[in-house]
Amino acid sequence: MRKICFLTILLLFILTGCGKKDNMKEDTASISAETQTENPFSTLDTSGFKIDYDIHMMQNLIFIPNYFGEVYGVGNKYEEAIDAWNELNYSEAENKLLEVEKAIESTDIHYYADDDAIIKETLGLLYLDLADYSKAYDYLIDAYVTMNDVWGDKKTTGTPEQFYPAAISIALCHYYYAIGDYDSCTLEFQKLKDLNNGTEAFNSEVRYLQLFVIAIMNDIEANICKDRGKYIDAYNIYVQNIDLCKEYINSSEDKELGYILLINACTHLGDICSDLSYNEEFENSANDFYELALKNSDNFDGEFKEKISAEIKIKQGKFLCSRGNEPDKGTEIINESIKMLENLRNSGKNSPDIIHAYIACAEVNGFIKNDNETALSYYDKAEKISQEIYGYNHPETAKVYESMGRYYANIVLETDTAIEYYNKSIDIYKNLLAEKSANVGMLYYHLAGCYKIKGDDSQSDEYLEKAKAVFDPLGITIATSE
Repeated sequence: MRKICFLTILLLFILTGCGKKDNMKEDTASISAETQTENPFSTLDTSGFKIDYDIHMMQNLIFIPNYFGEVYGVGNKYEEAIDAWNELNYSEAENKLLEVEKAIESTDIHYYADDDAIIKETLGLLYLDLADYSKAYDYLIDAYVTMNDVWGDKKTTGTPEQFYPAAISIALCHYYYAIGDYDSCTLEFQKLKDLNNGTEAFNSEVRYLQLFVIAIMNDIEANICKDRGKYIDAYNIYVQNIDLCKEYINSSEDKELGYILLINACTHLGDICSDLSYNEEFENSANDFYELALKNSDNFDGEFKEKISAEIKIKQGKFLCSRGNEPDKGTEIINESIKMLENLRNSGKNSPDIIHAYIACAEVNGFIKNDNETALSYYDKAEKISQEIYGYNHPETAKVYESMGRYYANIVLETDTAIEYYNKSIDIYKNLLAEKSANVGMLYYHLAGCYKIKGDDSQSDEYLEKAKAVFDPLGITIATSE
């Protein structure tokens, strides 16, 4: 039975998109004899379907039908667009997808009734990746409405078709999370939870689709818990996901997806234990989870494994430097990840993880080793690559400026320069219409601290109130001097 594309939160920010791993799935077209008589596409061989789970940031799992070119006269443009997206060639990916969309919309006959929804969801995910949130929302809502028109009123409970609209609901959850609308995000994934709780899987295929959706919803919920400081709740959710992933791997033909989910859970558990490392119960667990994630990456090979391993090593290296009391080993691991990512980049395989690696190296050299020259050189590399890949108005560029602001505020002690970088980061989020996100709240909080250092209590209080205005609706509590 055909499967729809799934969007996962997976990792803000594990795997990045190089090297493709092709999973071919068989499809049986559900077309009546009467329709087949009238349908000029009925003789097409549509037996091959591929899920591309290699889009960077692991946010997007794209369902690639093999019939778009044959049916709609666009050649291999859809798959070429996915390849371009994996290589972070966004303009080429966008242009090709728009051509496919135009071809699908211009025909009176669709091979599948939800073809229009598939291409719109793909474009929505692309724009979400580009942080063009307005376009992302428009396309995802359109895809959701279209998909529900096709499948929403059918008796699909307990069958794979049930998950077609669910896939787009997960995409919308990611959109709401990105713009800081936690209420809408929670409402959307709660509806999906209720649907899953009331569903009895008819076969193993439906069961592992269920497991996949539950794991992704858990991932979203855990991220919200972590943002709200509920680290133990987030920890318990990811422990639950490890058990789900094991069942998924044992019940699914697509074991690679299960291993990706498992790597994601282990990596996030490492992050949470790193944040809780002041607690004796968790201080030794972070590195163990990172090692477990690396061990599971052995289920892959080639460039794909390199990218997975590099992302995990960035996090592991930062932990060992800052909390694990092994700065030399941590630095070695981060440098190893940088070398891996630079080699991939030199072979034409771009990855946003290289931005994260440069920021990590800048922070280790700046915050821990007090090597200002090296720190600034890596910040410069991170900024240049981020703008080269995404342009100025993107969260990746904003994160570079946020880290630079912390560096100038806490290490260089140039408060005015720190304020400048914090404001650059805030301006980007405002341009993206994501001014209600937790990232902006934290930037206001940093600015309050900067003005406190400058002795400007009025400005400090003003930014503290701005921070609270962002955090309170998100359910995030911040420390104040009161």
